[in-house]
Amino acid sequence: MNIDLYVLLYLVFYLFFAFGWPSYRTWKQTGLNPVVFGTSDSAHDYIGKMMKIVVLLLIASSLSYTFGFAEWFSPFLYLDLEILDISGLFLIHFSLLWITIAQHQMGKNWRIGIDQKHKTDLETGGLFQFSRNPIFLGMILSVTGLFFIQPNAVTFFVWLTSIILIQIQIRLEEEYLTGIHGKTYLAYKARVRRFI
Repeated sequence: MNIDLYVLLYLVFYLFFAFGWPSYRTWKQTGLNPVVFGTSDSAHDYIGKMMKIVVLLLIASSLSYTFGFAEWFSPFLYLDLEILDISGLFLIHFSLLWITIAQHQMGKNWRIGIDQKHKTDLETGGLFQFSRNPIFLGMILSVTGLFFIQPNAVTFFVWLTSIILIQIQIRLEEEYLTGIHGKTYLAYKARVRRFI
């Protein structure tokens, strides 16, 4: 199979298993919509809007490569190397497995965004013993892998923007979790690194 078609199929698979299925599972377990980004002009909701644009750009880039229009996205031809393809494939598969495990360990507490209305438990076991943000770490690994496989101006922009948005979102979540869990979260924060 052509690697570009594979990446497109992977993206569909990734979006379903990293976001669609966990959202459905959480909704079935709790009766709550786990997607809590809103439409206000707050920093939190702005991040949610920007992440949707990032995903659309990834899909557009992948479609352009699959259907022979890669030049529209200013490919970095000097980075079109087999070693980067192999590294990228490893990263995207590892990241999906990592994210899936972390989401399973969060169970009904998993959310997309900060749920101000419903208090969630603090997860500190499993992968959360090694990383306070394993899902965000997996997302960064995923966009890094996609950039390695399809290096162009858009995937580079997506990679850089994702890192910035994730860093901001993490800090918003840390502030929220400190307010909800207090000393318990601060002790966890002191014990476990932000990423790994």
